[in-house]
Amino acid sequence: MPSWTADQEKVINLRDRNILVSAGAGSGKTAVLVERIIKIITDSSKPVNIDQLVVVTFTNAAAAEMRERIGKALQKCLENNPEDQHIQKQQALLHNAHICTIDSFCLYIVKNYFNEIGLLPDFRMGDEGELVLMKKDVLSELLEDEYAAGNTDFINLVECVAPGKNDNKLEELVFKLYKFSMSHPDSKGWLRNCSESYNIQSKKDIDSNRFICQTLEHTGRTLLDMKKRLETACDICQEPDGPEAYLTALESDIQLIDKLCSCMDYESCYEAFSR
Repeated sequence: MPSWTADQEKVINLRDRNILVSAGAGSGKTAVLVERIIKIITDSSKPVNIDQLVVVTFTNAAAAEMRERIGKALQKCLENNPEDQHIQKQQALLHNAHICTIDSFCLYIVKNYFNEIGLLPDFRMGDEGELVLMKKDVLSELLEDEYAAGNTDFINLVECVAPGKNDNKLEELVFKLYKFSMSHPDSKGWLRNCSESYNIQSKKDIDSNRFICQTLEHTGRTLLDMKKRLETACDICQEPDGPEAYLTALESDIQLIDKLCSCMDYESCYEAFSR
């Protein structure tokens, strides 16, 4: 019998409420979850069948491990109570229990209730190659429509992102942005929020823009790092038999960096770096 911590005991035994558990690697998450499941299906007052639970994992390997562990735990329970028909039933139901990845469970729902969502029963999952081709076809059609419309903003975007003979770079950017946005729970909301950062109406909006602020901050850190390297180079130049001939140029570079570091807003940075 494992020795559980107070927090683990709480996770195992809490019922009739939502629980969010944060635990790092090697903290015994799987063992605790298995024990919680066993306690739920063997509860003396309100026992639940294993096929009434949904246990979602990230990978098929994790799902297989979870199923195996639950099977072993049920076998151990049966060894202690060989006449318990409920546990015997759970062993029989384990094979069909919903212990799987989230996409596998969603596929199960769609296959069994396709009529509820107006889907044809002969639907199938598209493979990765098909999905890539479909995305490219949709994007090509969209770009053609935008070219035909002749929207000035779109044309300016093309000229900025893909000034060559084709718009491959624009397509790459769109796919990259799409893939990244899909990692957010609300991808459309995230994209709308990003677009707000480009709504610049005045100089004040530029200086308060989070992208500009991050860029200026990163530029400042880079300049300071360069200055430290140049100062180290100056020290080397002043050593006996050092390359003193480079000292004047290095000191001039340090003065230039000091001047660039004094730029506090986008406009002054733009002018300083443009010279």
